[in-house]
Amino acid sequence: MAMRIVAANRGPAPVLTFQGGYHGRSPFTAHLSASSRYRAAQPWSGPEVVRLPSPDCTTCPHQPAGGGCNPGCAAAIERLGVDDSLGVPPQVGALVIEPLLNVGGFVLPDSNHLRRVVDHVRALGGLIVVDEIFTGLHRFGPEWGFQLHGIEPDIVVASKALTNGVTPLSCVWAREPLAAPDVFPPGSHSSTFAGNPLALAVVDVVLDRWDRWNCAARDVAELDTLLATALRPLTAQDLVRDVRVVGGLAAVELTGPHAARVRAAAACPSGDRPGLLLASTGMAPSTVAVHPPPRDRSAAPAVMPYHQRSAATAGCADPWNGPRR
Repeated sequence: MAMRIVAANRGPAPVLTFQGGYHGRSPFTAHLSASSRYRAAQPWSGPEVVRLPSPDCTTCPHQPAGGGCNPGCAAAIERLGVDDSLGVPPQVGALVIEPLLNVGGFVLPDSNHLRRVVDHVRALGGLIVVDEIFTGLHRFGPEWGFQLHGIEPDIVVASKALTNGVTPLSCVWAREPLAAPDVFPPGSHSSTFAGNPLALAVVDVVLDRWDRWNCAARDVAELDTLLATALRPLTAQDLVRDVRVVGGLAAVELTGPHAARVRAAAACPSGDRPGLLLASTGMAPSTVAVHPPPRDRSAAPAVMPYHQRSAATAGCADPWNGPRR
């Protein structure tokens, strides 16, 4: 839907994405995703997609000796649309980005680098589409992941957090006048499942709870500290190279492609104590993602509860205590 809005405003122009990016596996979105496996059996060639170098500074071969992001990487990208030898025309349709690469290794891009890329794409006339399906609604602290980078999007796609994963529902927001009726005529947004009453009822309840949670950003920041404190000692293990924490997500970087085996070994009964949720991806076989479980009031205290705070002392409403309908 977001890319249809782009096409309505910019025509059939090339779309820029990042290596390591993941935006779905449908017959259209598979072409935006990085892995060739997602496009192994596709009925059409898809849109023209230009993949920019991965924004993962930890694996970049051009990383400065002292660490950090090499400004030369952004300078090279700024040649796109200017130097014809790179094969990108002077007009592009959009840049599609994840505030944090999910399948690409749970990587938080360098904000300065990302802003330089965004500014250059805008100079080429492209729209900025932010994929918040994995990152939206305070997963990493602020309400939206793009706020971590100081980016102003033109189009935002959200999904999973809207229904807390209970049932599929997606939302596309676009700034005016990108989706105005004279540009994107009525009916252009129609889809088979758009009027699913169950999904709409679930999202209504979930958003009501968000409205009652007054200190979400601060609570997720506390969770960030909690995860870092609990997991940082893992770096003393020979198997672990590094631990990265962003809000409600921790990424444990291993010394080799052992993520799938670590995840399998951790899948054991934990009695009455909720454990951690582990994930790994085929595109990042050396990285294990660690997600804290939701708080369960009926179970024994978790080793790492979702919130370790007092609603009374924090001065925040507890979203899990309100009336349910």
